[in-house]
This record gives sequence, structure tokens and C-alpha cells, in this order.
Amino acid sequence: MYKLRYSLHLTHPCLLGLLALMSLFFAACNGRKSMLPASGGRPFEVTVVGDVDSVLYKALSMEVEGLPLPEPMFDVSEPNVKPSEALRGVLRYARSLVIVDINPKKYNRLRLEWRRNRYAEPQLIVLVCAPSAQCLCDTTAQGIALQGKATLLAARLKEHELKAYTELLRRKHNPKMEAEVRRMFGFDLPIPADMTSCKKGKDFIWISNNSPTAMQNICIYKHPFAKRDSVMQVNIKGETDSMYMSTVHDACSVVYGYDEQEDVYTHLWRGLWEMRGDAMGGPLVARSIWGYYPREIVTVEGFVYAPGKKKRNLIMQLEAILQATHKQHAKHGQQPVRHLSGKKHID
Repeated sequence: MYKLRYSLHLTHPCLLGLLALMSLFFAACNGRKSMLPASGGRPFEVTVVGDVDSVLYKALSMEVEGLPLPEPMFDVSEPNVKPSEALRGVLRYARSLVIVDINPKKYNRLRLEWRRNRYAEPQLIVLVCAPSAQCLCDTTAQGIALQGKATLLAARLKEHELKAYTELLRRKHNPKMEAEVRRMFGFDLPIPADMTSCKKGKDFIWISNNSPTAMQNICIYKHPFAKRDSVMQVNIKGETDSMYMSTVHDACSVVYGYDEQEDVYTHLWRGLWEMRGDAMGGPLVARSIWGYYPREIVTVEGFVYAPGKKKRNLIMQLEAILQATHKQHAKHGQQPVRHLSGKKHID
């Protein structure tokens, strides 16, 4: 690794102008419109400064629900840096940065403050402002740290990562496959550029990247009731007709909600899938939507098959996709069409 032996003094107007032009050039090459530099760090990596008794480390390292083996929600690092110095060095370019500021003269209660894309992009800086260290350790009756705000902190950091991935898809996506989804179902859904293979059936499409080591899949299907296994038995079979994808029902959890932007009711459920009669399985996440059609439910599902590999980031990417459905963006008057079974490869 080469080391920079000479320092640059950024005072000359010509040099400043040259650096600005270089920033514009590299941003354009990457398809980014922002003048901010790209943030440092990997997806779901959080840097914490000023933690007390590992409270934040434990709160952000909780296990992800719905995975076959335990994995933390975030990869947390805690560098030996004072909170007052966190924004003076390279840490200010971190992708996700949590800084604890304990000051009884400035604060009379615990609160969280958010800073988005302040020094880099994508970036979320969270300031945990507290009058005392005890505020961080205080828990609710359910054992939630930060006086219950640890749940909000984790949710915002996760939301930040999901949004960062959908923004990436705006630059690296598959327009032809997205047009096929819109033609069949009448709503928009971002599809990654590497998802080029699909299999279609009646009110059903299965889209995949066909990776031999980390296969990501999206299924979209309409149905009158939530009957996932019957849909999969028809459309996703194994080597024989007796082999088909099914749900591990004991491992599923459901969260009901209302999407104000889309004006639809939803339920988000996650868990595990397995192939009946075969040694295959993995995590899945699905979003069922009431309101896109008068008498039918539409489900957008993502599932992963990656034996021997970490699956958190793979399933989180799929969750970001299925949360990004938008029916109002489809052309008005466009009716979904039905297809016969068959396979097709779309680049």
C-alpha cells in the first residue's frame, strides 16, 4: 500500500476548482448525482462512538428474525475515539455512525437526533443525546434499552440501509423485467440487473439471478386467499412432481400494517422455506397487499438459497425490493394479463 508523503494545502482557487470538477466526473461515472463523496463501510455495518457498558452494541447486535442460523442485525464496530472527535476525522464519512453525547448541562432528557447525508452519501449519523450514562442503561418493562428508544434506533438504521439499496437499484436495474412485471400485474417493482431469468404461470412470475452460490429470487402471485404452499406446489417444483417448495409454518411471523402512500392494507411476513422431499431451504420474506385488486390479494415474495453462506444481506436486499411496490406509477387503464406456463430469459 502506497503512502502519501506530501500534503496538499487546499487554498489555491485553481486547485479547489480542479477537485470540484473531479468530484463531478467521478459522480457522473458512478451514476450518482450528488456532489458528496461515497460513504465508507459495508451495508449493515454501524460504527458506534461513546458507548456505555456495551448498551448500544448489544441493542444493535440483536439477531435477525427469520434466518436459519443466528446473524446480528448489524455488524457493530466501536473504535477508540472520543465522541467530541468523531466528526473531525475519517469517521465522519462512515455509512452509519452513532455518536453518544452525554452532557447534563445541554440535555435534560434522552433524545435521538438524525443527520442524513451530511458528509457523504448514503449516510445516516445518529446523535444519542443524554444527560447521564444511566439514561442509556435504563430499560422498559420489556427490557428495551435507551428507555425504549433502542427499537427506534435499530428501525431507523435498517430503514436507512433498505433505502440505500433501492437508490442503488435506480442506477443498476433491469428495465425489461420491470416492464414484464408491470404488464402482468399492473404495478411497478424494482428488479436488480442480475435477475435475468424468469418462469411464468397463471397470475404468477418467478424471477431469479440463478447464482450457484447465493441465489436470490422474487415471486409475485395473485390469489383469493393466502395459500402460499398451493401456489408454490404448482409453480416451483423439484426434480419430481412430489418435490415442491413449502413453508416452515412454525418459523413464520407476521406484521400487519397500512401503507398510507399506496392506500392499501398489507402484512409483512418472514420465515423459512423448504423443498418437500429434498434437502433444500432458506429464509423468505413476503409482503401481501389488499387493495391493488378488487377481490384478490397480490403477494410479492423474496427467498434465498445460499447454503453455507451468510444470508442477512441477501434477504434484506429482497425486503427492500418488495417494500418498493408502487401501483400508482403504472400507466392508467393498463390491465394485468395472464400467461400460460413457460420459461423465458430476459436480459
